[in-house]
Amino acid sequence: MIKKLCILIFFFGFSVNALIAQHYRSISGKVYLKENSDRQKRKSRGIAGIYLSDGEHLFKTDKSGNFNAKISSESPFFVIVPGGYKMENTSWYRSIPKDGEQINFELQKESINDNFNFLAIGDLQVGSREEINMADVSFFREIANRDDFDFGMYLGDLVNDNTEIFHPLLESMNSISKPYRVVYGNHDWKHGALHELQDKPFEADFGPKNYAFERGNVLFITLNSIYPVGKYGYKGIYKAETISFVKEVLDKVLKKNQLIIINQHIPLRWMKNKNELLDLLTIDHEVLVLSGHTHSISRHFYQRDGRSDIQEVVCGAVSGNWWTGQKNWEALPLALMKDGAPRGYFKVSVSDNTYKLRYKAIGLDPGRQMNTWFGSLDNNYIANTIDTLSNKFILNFYAGSDKTKIKVFVKDQFMGYMEKENKLDPYINRIKLWQDKELYPNKLSQKSPYLNTPSSHIWSMDMSDLNFKDFNLLTIEMEDPFLEPFKYSINFRDFRE
Repeated sequence: MIKKLCILIFFFGFSVNALIAQHYRSISGKVYLKENSDRQKRKSRGIAGIYLSDGEHLFKTDKSGNFNAKISSESPFFVIVPGGYKMENTSWYRSIPKDGEQINFELQKESINDNFNFLAIGDLQVGSREEINMADVSFFREIANRDDFDFGMYLGDLVNDNTEIFHPLLESMNSISKPYRVVYGNHDWKHGALHELQDKPFEADFGPKNYAFERGNVLFITLNSIYPVGKYGYKGIYKAETISFVKEVLDKVLKKNQLIIINQHIPLRWMKNKNELLDLLTIDHEVLVLSGHTHSISRHFYQRDGRSDIQEVVCGAVSGNWWTGQKNWEALPLALMKDGAPRGYFKVSVSDNTYKLRYKAIGLDPGRQMNTWFGSLDNNYIANTIDTLSNKFILNFYAGSDKTKIKVFVKDQFMGYMEKENKLDPYINRIKLWQDKELYPNKLSQKSPYLNTPSSHIWSMDMSDLNFKDFNLLTIEMEDPFLEPFKYSINFRDFRE
């Protein structure tokens, strides 16, 4: 009996190990340099020391540019494009490899300065062809006419639970001449599918959920922040393979004095196991985290003992308040975000291993970095509700944070610093009141949701002691170590008694 039991245990153990072994696939290939002439192409020089990954573990090419990898991940396989090389939007990854498959990657040399710009783009979140058209005539039209950036980083939620429109959206994204990379968001899934199938349409059209690349003196790391729960739910949790990937990238790819930029969808501050990532980032490198998800703008700082803070920028949304609100003459909704900021995106300007930020509101002048409020603009409907009858000057500086200081000048005389508050934006409050009274929006538009959330970038100043008959202009100056310098003047003629 004991002998039979031992035999059963042996065969059971063998069967389990065999089953596990079946999950591993052996692939091989080469990373080589793209050549221009036919003669050069025939030689196909391999590139040594290039890292590749399945989104969990890293593999390295030998002196001839060849690699062998044993992978278990069911994700696309990709090359970590190093600084000084470039690849097209889709040529840097391959779909889920088969056992024994030969995979080759072709890199092209590129002259890259350590100074460059890229766009951090939150939540397009289009749910229909109509909303793709809205993105086309606003956001895509705008960036098609910009030549001051090198690539775009889409921070997740490209669509709104509708993977059927990935292809028409891709047509819009590919119409822009600049390259781009994409983050996986909680609405970029096959809605209601089994967990292991939810992300397959995204991977088929946009590639891996965890990946990395270098540009200039920056190491970019893109992470999956979505952990599926139940049939339709999710949590902000880093899976074990994501943490493993970050650890290997930092150990093997990261160079001295490189700036690290991490891209993900759900903000770091909302991640259930954020300390697992923060522990890995207790290193002597500057770190910037870019995220989306909230349809609002905010900046947060995570302290590191004896090191600079890690800054996270929650970058707002191209869709604004989910494409809602009163539509204009182009049938574009106002979609003012719940924090009072117009829909838009950030330009990140990198210089070696430092960076500066600037928010760009879609369709507005680049100098439009704030909303201001002083007194009522319509006493019939909003009097006595939001400091409208007082002499409080209210300013919403879209990209502001706790590190932002705002100074006020009258006739070049310094009047003091504005006081930061956590309160509802006045214009959001007005929209809320109009909607409550059914005065807004019209029947061709959709009501705006989430109008009770305080904004994290409101400043105010009591101006009851100022005599507005004595001056026309009030000047605002902003100080912030991470933002481009900003100065703005406001004409107060309309507020005179």
